Amino acid sequence: MLDLLTQYLSQTNSVTIPQVGSLTLERQPAAWSVVDQSLQGPAYHVRTGDGVQAAAQQVYFLAEACRQSEWEAQQKLDQFGEEMLTRLKRAPFLWPGVGLLHWQEGHLELQPHTPVTMPSFPAARVIREDARHSIRVGENQVDSNFYEERAVEAEGRNDLEWLAWLLAVLAAIFVFYCMYSGGFSPLSGGLQTPATNSLP
Repeated sequence: MLDLLTQYLSQTNSVTIPQVGSLTLERQPAAWSVVDQSLQGPAYHVRTGDGVQAAAQQVYFLAEACRQSEWEAQQKLDQFGEEMLTRLKRAPFLWPGVGLLHWQEGHLELQPHTPVTMPSFPAARVIREDARHSIRVGENQVDSNFYEERAVEAEGRNDLEWLAWLLAVLAAIFVFYCMYSGGFSPLSGGLQTPATNSLP
């Protein structure tokens, strides 16, 4: 049972032992240290809690692993919790990979092993001007300045559209000015010879 609970803890980051408590695996992500100019590796810590009842997912996991019904798995887990509580009240219990469990003032306490941490690496921050790298946009692979280029193109298109409208308005004003300053009359048909009525 202990091996299965360890496996469940590593997969879901949390496990509950009835009548004893719960254990939660906390992952601390890697962090960049400004002072040391180094990258601190990720760390893993186990915390205790006052969980009383195991989650349905945990019972289902144990039932599948032991090829039993969920009711049988729950009964087996409850029995394991009673035995562990009795053992903890007598003496601390070493859970391999987790730490030293002991019962203190009605609560589960944990003295973890040395926290599992990755070693730190020197990582001086390098700032490059106009640095480019490849990223995926949908199914296409483009440069990281893809969006900047699109924004510049869109601005250029907007400028051209405004210029085209301005030229069209100026051309219309120029045409009207030429027509009216040259004596153009809206009533004229533009014929050079007068029209005559040829009907009898």
